[in-house]
Amino acid sequence: MKLSIILPIYNVAKYLDFALNSIYKQNIPPNDFEIIAVNDGSTDDSHIILKKWETLHNNLKVFNQKNQGVSIARNFGLEKSKGDYILFMDPDDALVPYSLIELIEISENENADILSGEFIQKDDMKFENETVMNYIQKNNNVYIKINGTIYLLNDFDSHYPTIWRYLFKREFLINHKLKFENYIKFAEDCLFIVTALLKAKIILKTNVIFYIYRLRNNSAVTSINIEKIKDLGYVIKKLEQLRDNTKERTVNRKLNNCIYEQFSLFIWYSCHHNNIFLKRKEILKIFKKAPYYTTNFKQRIIATIFNISPPIYLRIKRFLSSKRYF
Repeated sequence: MKLSIILPIYNVAKYLDFALNSIYKQNIPPNDFEIIAVNDGSTDDSHIILKKWETLHNNLKVFNQKNQGVSIARNFGLEKSKGDYILFMDPDDALVPYSLIELIEISENENADILSGEFIQKDDMKFENETVMNYIQKNNNVYIKINGTIYLLNDFDSHYPTIWRYLFKREFLINHKLKFENYIKFAEDCLFIVTALLKAKIILKTNVIFYIYRLRNNSAVTSINIEKIKDLGYVIKKLEQLRDNTKERTVNRKLNNCIYEQFSLFIWYSCHHNNIFLKRKEILKIFKKAPYYTTNFKQRIIATIFNISPPIYLRIKRFLSSKRYF
């Protein structure tokens, strides 16, 4: 089997038909791929929709579990997978029709540990009204073969790390015991991707757009709470451990920038979300100091000011912000 698509499902009944339909428009023979849908305790009609599709397609495998979070759902899906390559897809997004088959073939031919593709982003209100399912590639397909370190230094976007733009070789994940951190429900992608890149020998970078990301107002990225802020703090600590175990100077600098990007998320959420700002005393126990070891001069200035007095910095930053509060 060539491909396993892992779908963690939680209350996405509104989007699920669209996502599954896009998968079955990939022109991949049914025996060459499987969909592993992990229903993570959904309370809407997601399970009904999954059952409907399961009766139509033998390669759709549905598993039900109590709600434990996206990381555990993905890990479970990985354990059940049989495909040579793994795609961690979000069930509210979609795939560009007929785009995956070529990516799988080139990954197999080059024995790639990871393939990195491109994506387009559509607003929730326009997602299904526009002809996203008729998207046509406008660029000539280009593939570049590099190692994980080079990709991390030159191509990895620490500001916007997304797991679904990558195909992972299953054997690579298993051999290096790569899994998502259990019970981490926010910023889990960044930690997983960085860890994988540091271990990858062969990465294929392509300009092929194969993924369509749906920007939702109530997604995990746009909705925030204190538990997610704690997850962010945990991810930063794990990234610091990776940095401390890295001897190569350029990689060390890149990891420092990754750490600062995650810290910047904490600052933004703290200043733009009332529920987080009101609990700033609690979260400042997690974020006691800003990461100072960064190559960016502006970031060092911000870190210095924050470290003098974190509470005062947050108040000033919130006051100066011109964006609305949530």
